Amino acid sequence: FVYRQDNVNFESDFYNSFFISPTSNLREEMTKGLLGAKLFEWDANQNTRIDPSHFFEVTISELYGDFQNSPKACMSIDVFVYMETGLNTNTILKKSYHQTIDIQKKDAGNLVVGWNQGLTNILKELEIDLKGKILIK
Repeated sequence: FVYRQDNVNFESDFYNSFFISPTSNLREEMTKGLLGAKLFEWDANQNTRIDPSHFFEVTISELYGDFQNSPKACMSIDVFVYMETGLNTNTILKKSYHQTIDIQKKDAGNLVVGWNQGLTNILKELEIDLKGKILIK
């Protein structure tokens, strides 16, 4: 985990770390959410012989705790959704999502709760952005 202490100083937390890459973990949770919202029918990463029609890429550009004044959980996620047919690529959505969530204390547990709330908010916004743009056949 990384904590922002002031404008130029960030502190790494040796005792609290991720077991799974944050990008992989967040992509998996976002995929579950989009499947649950019925925006997609299935996840092509789950051993299938059917070619996917849409692709979903996620990149985390910021993930830290801002402990300068009142503590906050901060995250920025870049999402790219596209469709490939032959040699053509059709961009459906390319957007950066940012959340800053106030948390109660400057500790790892509250930071994770804040990140979870931020991810929930981003997923709701992503669902709204994708509604009507994804045509499931």
